[in-house]
Amino acid sequence: MSHHRTGAGDDNDRTSDRDRTSHGDAARAGDRDTTAARNRADAGHRAESASSEHTAHSDLHPDDDLPTPPRTAHDAFFKKVFSDVENAAAELRAVVPARVAAHIDWASLSLEYASAVGDWLRQRHGDLLYSALTTDNRPIFLWFLFEHQSSVVHLMAWELVQKVTDLMKHWLSNHPDATHLPALLSFVLYNGDARWAAPTSLTDLFDLSDQARRDFGEHLLSYRYVLDDLQATPTDAIDARQLRPHARLSLLAMKHAGTPDMLHQLRLHFADITQLLRTSGGMASLREVVYYLWTLDDELTPDRLIEELEPVVGQEIEHPMRTVAQQLEQRGYDRGFDKGLELGLRRLLVSQLEARFGALPDDLRARIDHADADALERWGTRVLSATTLDDVFNAS
Repeated sequence: MSHHRTGAGDDNDRTSDRDRTSHGDAARAGDRDTTAARNRADAGHRAESASSEHTAHSDLHPDDDLPTPPRTAHDAFFKKVFSDVENAAAELRAVVPARVAAHIDWASLSLEYASAVGDWLRQRHGDLLYSALTTDNRPIFLWFLFEHQSSVVHLMAWELVQKVTDLMKHWLSNHPDATHLPALLSFVLYNGDARWAAPTSLTDLFDLSDQARRDFGEHLLSYRYVLDDLQATPTDAIDARQLRPHARLSLLAMKHAGTPDMLHQLRLHFADITQLLRTSGGMASLREVVYYLWTLDDELTPDRLIEELEPVVGQEIEHPMRTVAQQLEQRGYDRGFDKGLELGLRRLLVSQLEARFGALPDDLRARIDHADADALERWGTRVLSATTLDDVFNAS
């Protein structure tokens, strides 16, 4: 569904230090009030981007570079769906304990650019960072991670602590006079083959007896993340969440994709499909859901999908569904053409490089294997005048 452009090293990485601005406690309090008012006024427009003026609680400004594209269809689909602030707010609010949700001003939720928080977040392709305010106008981050692996990350709590530490360091570099840190909640949406069995609390990772852990209590470093294990969550529990049709269908697609139950679930949730198609941008959203399913199951073509759903497809939306099918069919042709073009360019580039410079190092081989057509063409042009491999891959 998407191509991971590891050839981004060819483009100059921009790592500019941000100007540090000193803020006193009184100034920060005033900023928080101003930001709270702005957040509530602009809440309906946050799905597109994080405002560069959103400085009271995050001070994270968009860089010129966009985040590295996701590596897999799963990551890309997760980001497509939950970069929408309303989808994210509904999902996060549904899985966080109610006593915690009551403290968050969900109308203030705002998506931060992943590139604005440094390379550590850019390396995690299934992550989204949101900023918000508490109901009493204090800053808070909500970090939303997606995990789709065949094995569970047992030390996830420890990995999160390291990443949270890096984020706080970055935040403090923009708030050198701060005497308090913004709160941060972490959420893991998991959709792996097996149920998530890793501890969600850092204290449970320490090699201690149960009695020692209880006695040490608050003296141990503590951090807990919120887990949403889709495979362990019954479908009716997902239905019970207060989600928009787009988010609900997307979670169901993640949970049931590639299984015989997928078509049955779509039939059961056809009211969501109908409602989605009646919303602004609904056809594009449905197209992404169907395309995601298609990338994971080649036999589930758009035409077959409509055929299977025919008993429940009303005339009112049959045409929109067929329009989706036609668009996806064209995308399939385009995808096949693009892959064929890249394969040809890749083979030609390797043969040219080996003819001039001999066997290629493994790291360059990997870089070529993951590059897109633009990078392959650019490198192929440079081969003609290059005297070293560095001239090909790292020319300014």
